Amino acid sequence: MSKQGIILLVWGLLLWGMLPLRAQQRDFSFRPSISLEKQFTKRTSASLFNQYSFNQNLSELGYVYFDLGAEHRLNANFTVGANYRLNFARTLDNIYQVRNSLYVEGIASKWLRRWNVQYRLRYMTQHYEFGFGEAYRPDKNWIRNRLMLRYKISGRYTAGFYCEHFFRLNHHSQMEALRLGPTLAITFDQHRRLELYYFVQQQFNRKQERTDFVLGLTYFFKI
Repeated sequence: MSKQGIILLVWGLLLWGMLPLRAQQRDFSFRPSISLEKQFTKRTSASLFNQYSFNQNLSELGYVYFDLGAEHRLNANFTVGANYRLNFARTLDNIYQVRNSLYVEGIASKWLRRWNVQYRLRYMTQHYEFGFGEAYRPDKNWIRNRLMLRYKISGRYTAGFYCEHFFRLNHHSQMEALRLGPTLAITFDQHRRLELYYFVQQQFNRKQERTDFVLGLTYFFKI
């Protein structure tokens, strides 16, 4: 398949996945993001990530969060990282509550010519008061598994597909959500990259199970 054909196929998957939105518009979200990365050594870097989520058919800002983290590459195939997340989440009372999260992760990645397979294991914990008072809700802990397959179309374009599994540890130890979706990355130069992604997320083991349809756009910049 030609380069143009693969790009059209990825865009087709993105648009095809949005067809259910006609029936479930209230569950559609758009998530623009920006990521800034500073390389300190060949193996160690720090990053700042900012994301906004416009929910309810783009009618409200559901949350905004900031991630501050560090990453260390052990070798060509393995990377470890640690991050702090400050999240402002909208409630049913139309106020934004502060939620603090910490997460650590390990990433295994292998390129085979144009193909790349990547597995990420993340442990994440969320706190509602972070030690400054009595929490109004109990803390949450997750294990998140993500498997991604990518194909390098050219020096600029990379297409991918991923699956991510959320496992809640302190709530009867059960699966909480599953994500599936394609991605398309455009690399402009060694400092700038743009990534378009779309995923369908099914949430389980709640009073009313729901399906979310999310379109996202992230701009990456290396300082």
